[in-house]
This record gives sequence, structure tokens and C-alpha cells, in this order.
Amino acid sequence: MKNVEARRTVPISVITLVLFCLMAVLQVFVITGGYELDASSVKKVAPWAYEPFLKITGEHPDTRPEWAVGANEDEKVAEVIKIGGIRPDAIPVTIEDQPAPAKKVIIEPTKPLEQPRTVIPVTTPEKEEKENPEEVVPVG
Repeated sequence: MKNVEARRTVPISVITLVLFCLMAVLQVFVITGGYELDASSVKKVAPWAYEPFLKITGEHPDTRPEWAVGANEDEKVAEVIKIGGIRPDAIPVTIEDQPAPAKKVIIEPTKPLEQPRTVIPVTTPEKEEKENPEEVVPVG
């Protein structure tokens, strides 16, 4: 009896291990693209995990790069001038409030198209040549 060792299993540890394995499998599917989570479904199901989810996926405003957050307007104009060589302020833009007049389209009925007749050549069956019994050589 000295060498026998008995261990007691704790039910909560078994449940935790199973949940951990399920989460690991789910993470593998999410990372490989087999399963996609929408931010709206995360917000509905687990509102406490919404902010970390946005940070992990890169959709949170704090994780955006500087050029996407919103640079100074003068810097944007300077960049447009540097790339295109024109000033956006110098381009006149006029927007008319009234729509263009609608054009009248008259559709006239047309007669149905006549399809050309297809000609199918008629072939006569060739006469089968009968085998000459004298030329037949018996096998065996």
C-alpha cells in the first residue's frame, strides 16, 4: 500500500480544461479564417469583450495608424500638391441643384426576326459490301 498513489479529480478543473480546449479550437478557426465574428454580434453577446475585440481586430480608434486618424488639413493639401502638382482649392466645382431634363425615349414595336432556315444534308446509306465466302479463312 505504500507505493499506491491516489489522486482526486476536481470537477471544476475538468470543466475548465474542456472549456479551454474549446476556446483554443475556436481561436484556431478564427485565425485561419474558417469562422468570422462580427463586431455587432460580439457587442450583443458579450458587451464586456467588445472593446478588447475591436483592439485585437484593429478596428479600435486607438489602434489606427497616424495617417488614417486624421492629419492636419494643410498637410493633406500639401501632400495632394506634392503628388498631383495641382492645388485642390484652384479647381472650380459647381454643383447644380436642378436635375437634367429627362429625355423622351420612344420604343417602336418591331416585327420578330426571321431566322434563316437551316439546311440539313441528306445522306444515303452506302451499300454494305458482302463478304466473299471464298476469301474467308477458317481459324483453328
